[in-house]
Amino acid sequence: SRTSEQGLEILRGKSGIGELVLLHVITRAEDREELEQGIQGAYAQLQYLGRTVDDGRIRVRLLLRFGRPAEMICAMAVEEQVTLIVLPRFGASDFIKSLPIGSTAFDVAKKAKTPVCLLYPDIRLEVITRELDEAEFPLAREVWLHYHQQTGDPATDRIFGVFVEGMLACVARCRRHPDGLEVDGVFTLDDFRGRGYARIVMTALVEACGNEDLYMHSTTELVTFYGQYEFVPISESELPATIKARFDFAMGEMQGSNVQPMKRAADPR
Repeated sequence: SRTSEQGLEILRGKSGIGELVLLHVITRAEDREELEQGIQGAYAQLQYLGRTVDDGRIRVRLLLRFGRPAEMICAMAVEEQVTLIVLPRFGASDFIKSLPIGSTAFDVAKKAKTPVCLLYPDIRLEVITRELDEAEFPLAREVWLHYHQQTGDPATDRIFGVFVEGMLACVARCRRHPDGLEVDGVFTLDDFRGRGYARIVMTALVEACGNEDLYMHSTTELVTFYGQYEFVPISESELPATIKARFDFAMGEMQGSNVQPMKRAADPR
């Protein structure tokens, strides 16, 4: 992983290291074939990492084990009689989330009988914002499972997303109705909140779809947020009929239901 590579980069600059044991723990395999493939792939990665630190001064040993990462790291440290456990504070997937420390690093620091050194490599996330193609709509559906369980329809929808290290973290949808365009489904996964991804995805959506009037139903606490994209509050009667029909559950009392209709006028041609 990137965190492992950057962690080893830090170690390369340290003196006094006589032996380095590189351990990879395989956590799961559905069958023997998958396990063998996992072993081959993991060992190849360990060999690559080993070559990056093997400068002739440090003895490098490679170990593969199967089980729970934290438990196996602690056990192997005792078995191999190591003097220090060194690992990045984030694992392969933890570092892309808004966490103070990864789950494996936390458990190792808590349980290990051997001294533990947590490295803080400088990780710069790859963040890409773009429109999803039809084959990627199921990715948005997975995100929306946490938000009203919405789905996307390629026939009517354009979905925009923010990808963090290849993982879809934030989405927004523009749906074409017979009488207008509706913006909804703006949602960021919990682990990625507080980074401004909702702003980024809304900017992309408005740039792509803003040549026509856009309508939405905003919660009242987000009216100011959408106002930054030139959405203004309107009355329920100003909504196109098909868009209004989606929210008839409010029985005309939208203020009481914490929902505010909004409109963004089309960009000048």
